[in-house]
Amino acid sequence: MIRRTKDFIDLEKHWSTILEKGRDQLTDAQITGLKFSSLDDGGEFYNTYAKLVGFSIRKDEIKHNKDNIVTSRRWVCAKEGLQIRKNESNVNCMRERPKTRSGCKAAFRIRFERKLGEWVVGEFKREHNHDLVPQFETQFLRSHRTIKDSDKAQIIALHNVGVKSNQIMDHMIQQAGGYENIGFTSKDLYNYVAAIRNNNMRDGDAEYSQSRLDYACFGDVVAFDTTYKTNIYKKPLVILVGVNHHRQTIVFGFGLLVDETVETYTWVLQNMLVAMNNKTPISVVTNGDKAMSKAIKTVFPKSRHRLCVWHLERNAFANLHDKVYESFIRCMVRYVTPDEFEDMWNKMVDNHNLHNHEWLHEMYAKKMKWAEAYMRGHFFSGCRSTQRCEAMNAFLNRFLDRKTRLYELFQQVDRALSHIRHNEMGADFSSNYTEPILITGLAEIEKHAATIFTREIFSMVQEELLNEQKFIVLYYIDKEGYRTYTLSQYASPDSRWEVVYCQADQSMKCSCLLFESYGYPCGHLFAIMKVEHLKQIPPTCIMNRWLKTAKSDLPYKLES
Repeated sequence: MIRRTKDFIDLEKHWSTILEKGRDQLTDAQITGLKFSSLDDGGEFYNTYAKLVGFSIRKDEIKHNKDNIVTSRRWVCAKEGLQIRKNESNVNCMRERPKTRSGCKAAFRIRFERKLGEWVVGEFKREHNHDLVPQFETQFLRSHRTIKDSDKAQIIALHNVGVKSNQIMDHMIQQAGGYENIGFTSKDLYNYVAAIRNNNMRDGDAEYSQSRLDYACFGDVVAFDTTYKTNIYKKPLVILVGVNHHRQTIVFGFGLLVDETVETYTWVLQNMLVAMNNKTPISVVTNGDKAMSKAIKTVFPKSRHRLCVWHLERNAFANLHDKVYESFIRCMVRYVTPDEFEDMWNKMVDNHNLHNHEWLHEMYAKKMKWAEAYMRGHFFSGCRSTQRCEAMNAFLNRFLDRKTRLYELFQQVDRALSHIRHNEMGADFSSNYTEPILITGLAEIEKHAATIFTREIFSMVQEELLNEQKFIVLYYIDKEGYRTYTLSQYASPDSRWEVVYCQADQSMKCSCLLFESYGYPCGHLFAIMKVEHLKQIPPTCIMNRWLKTAKSDLPYKLES
């Protein structure tokens, strides 16, 4: 008979040992032959089994006798059943919660045997119709997120003496020996002290090797600046950040600088290259510091350098009158050709008599680094400013103060990184174990996109699939295995785009250059996929860095 004391703990260790050898080594007979001392014991057993195997459970059917005493209880996989949508044809349903149920039949039932005075297993269905969750992600499954009574007591005690929520969380993580051992998420703690305040969590030590892996996958775009000086040494802390496959900010590295000279920045970037297997970024975004720009030109001569849009807007506001400011911003952000940009710029200068304006003259000389007309077609992963660095600085401010010494500074930055990586784990979980609602007419292509892209990128792809309906194919020219389609837009007949399609390898290229700029197909490409009766997005229109498998499909292994 299984009890909720040493016997149950031993059983849990027993299941862990078996599962380490392989999840399928458990026989149905081993489980159906179990007996329990109480209803709670049966539920705790199945939940423990579910956590070790990799799924979440929820209560299902319960039966009572005529005296209203429970005689049977059934638990099912959390993905049992199917969700009913209010209106599947309504485009607004895309904003509903993702599909979390798949009709899974896995179940476990126990019933009370009066003669034995025990609860016995009456039903056990093993098979699942969905992927099981790896052990390090079970913390995100609802039935495994619990705050123990002993933890509750500590949380209440700390809260009552005015300790901040994030400090409470850090204390609980440290005491547990790491986030993976704590058994509940920041949302659970927030709900427990719901009327109090927000808080954050960490997922364990942030290892240097993880940053190298991040850079190997997402080091095509790097942003950095050095605006942060909140430390006892009053020195700039440079933070090099990027964008992961969930469009979240990730940190590749950081360093405390002696000064902000060309030589120092050059040293930082050269050492970053050495640490990152000499992989040079495709694009770099900075705040416009001259010393930083010279260092980038020296170390990354082939990288496309972009000046931060946010800093440019601030500088323009400080240097230009209102009407000129508005014209400058239009020149900066409009998706126009270089010739159209030149016309817009010349009109602005002529209309406002700005031929001798020093700041404008300086900015025009740098137009290749900030005007969208010259940026279009160059990949920046949607990163147009250093605000990710600014946000990272603000985030670090929660962990650092002016009394933080050097050895403490790096410990605290490591703590901050662990919080960021926990957020990535949560996004991985959402992408891998929930299904978005499909809403467009190109069902097979949309389903393919939902299968391969992360949830964040899929939502952007889905918008382009919806935009596809606006475009009209006017005509095409078939020549030497290539078809060149000319498209227009409904209600905008003067708009024109060209899509070149190769039948041999299904490669496609659009004149709007959205794929080259952002890494996912535009509505024009989807319009031609429909014309060509394609059922999947061609490989040439898929950027690996946006895939769910972006971090698991590296073509090489990092050297230690």
